[in-house]
Amino acid sequence: MVARFVWIITAWITAVLVILLTSCGGGVSSHMMTTASPSGPGGSTVQHYEYVFPDGGIYVYNMDNNFSLVKKISVPTTAGVRGTAASVKTGMLYISYGGDGGSNGTNGNLLAYNLQTDTVAWTRSYSFGIDSESVSNDGARIYLPEGELASNGLWQVLDTSSGDVIGTINSGGSGPHNTVINSADTHVYMGPRSSNYLVEADTATNQVIKQIGPVGGTGGVRPFTINGSETLAFITLTGYLGFQVGDINTGKILYTVPVQGFSAAGAAASGEGAGGGVCG
Repeated sequence: MVARFVWIITAWITAVLVILLTSCGGGVSSHMMTTASPSGPGGSTVQHYEYVFPDGGIYVYNMDNNFSLVKKISVPTTAGVRGTAASVKTGMLYISYGGDGGSNGTNGNLLAYNLQTDTVAWTRSYSFGIDSESVSNDGARIYLPEGELASNGLWQVLDTSSGDVIGTINSGGSGPHNTVINSADTHVYMGPRSSNYLVEADTATNQVIKQIGPVGGTGGVRPFTINGSETLAFITLTGYLGFQVGDINTGKILYTVPVQGFSAAGAAASGEGAGGGVCG
């Protein structure tokens, strides 16, 4: 189990968020670890919580008290959690669930949850699949892939206040799966599972401006992340236990880092649960 998204929170809920994914599809269990100051800015009390997202619920654990269960929250995500993203700016959490394209269906859904009031703000159902989304740092837009089993390479751009579709980005790949936005909200990075290139798009125009690759393995970009200065991409691969480092400026793969002592078999080969977010 490894970090999927990492944010440093400086808004009303002061926190560090880490979301992890233990499996994909039905029975997904995502995790969000937080350090929070419930008394607001300037509050002296700091508490740490872990949020876990099994299908149909949110479990909150107290990390400062032996991970004791604080509360269980029922949410209508029983169709299968695919991705989670949270906004530092607004204190909103977004959970995608349902079909991820192809044989799993195009009945995707998105739920917005207010972390400050512990209430569901809205839910939306779509005529396309869903997968691992990312929310812009200004809290205004969600970039939602249509699912790793989709034959297209589309990411839908959504208004976070309503879930309305306000734009579309065609990555040119296939199997839209994972998403990362840079810290300036100017670029979105898209990982099509069935393609050999990580794709970068301009968020002002929703147009592709660069491809990074081709990646190795048996083919296909799996979960990835970028560094804070937006110079390097760290990409896991289908059929390879390890990752590759790509130069974002040139679009070339710089080198490959293997994981020694293990075999790339079963879940390890898929790369599920790795990467996501802006690191460093």
